Amino acid sequence: MKNKTKLAFELLEQEMEVIHKEDLIQFLGGTGGYTYQQMIDAYINGDFGGYGYSSSGGYSSSGGYSSSGGPIPKTDCVFQSMAYLGIVYGDTSFDFDAMKNNYNSLYNPLISSGLISDASGGVDAGLLNHFVDQYFNRASVPNNIPGLSNFIAAGGNNFALATYSTGNGTGHEFVITGMTSNQYIGWDAQNQKPVSIDINLITAFSAINGVCH
Repeated sequence: MKNKTKLAFELLEQEMEVIHKEDLIQFLGGTGGYTYQQMIDAYINGDFGGYGYSSSGGYSSSGGYSSSGGPIPKTDCVFQSMAYLGIVYGDTSFDFDAMKNNYNSLYNPLISSGLISDASGGVDAGLLNHFVDQYFNRASVPNNIPGLSNFIAAGGNNFALATYSTGNGTGHEFVITGMTSNQYIGWDAQNQKPVSIDINLITAFSAINGVCH
C-alpha cells in the first residue's frame, strides 16, 4: 500500500457527482453551518481545523454503506469488496482488519468529531474514492453510467467498485467484473455470491485498473 497525494477540491467535487445529492446537503450546527460535504472536503484538503467544528450539534453518520437484509445490517461490504478486488489483481496482501484499522487512523479527526462513524459503521460515502485511492489506481473515466459501461466493456484489468441502491436510502457495495446490455455482472464479496445488478440502480462507483505499488 502507498499513500496517494490528497485530491484537490475541484477534482473531488467532480468525482462525487454520482453520490446521492441528499447525502451531500446535511447541514451542521443549524443555520449558518457548513455542509457535510464541505467538512469532508476540508479534511481531505488539510483544512479541517479551519471550520471550527465541535462535536456538539454535529452531523452523525448513519452507517455508510450497508446491506438492507437482516435485523442488524452488515456494514463491511466496501472493505470486503476491496479485499476481494485485491485478490483479483493477484495481490494477497490486502488484509480486511488492516484496512479497517487504516480507515480509523486516516479519518480519526472526522470520527472523533462525530461527523462520520468509525469503520464498524462502514465506509462513508463522501470518503469512498479517497479511501479507495489508498489501495488502488483509479482510472479517469466520465462520472456517469455510459462512462462506466465503456470502461468495463473494454475488458482487460478494468473492474469497478460500485454501490447500488437497495431501497430506503441504503446501498450495497459489489465488484463489477463484466456487463450485459442492461446489467452489471459481478461479485458480492460480503455475501459471497455472484450478482447481476440493473444498470439504473448504480448510485456511485470507482473505476479501477490496478493496485498501488
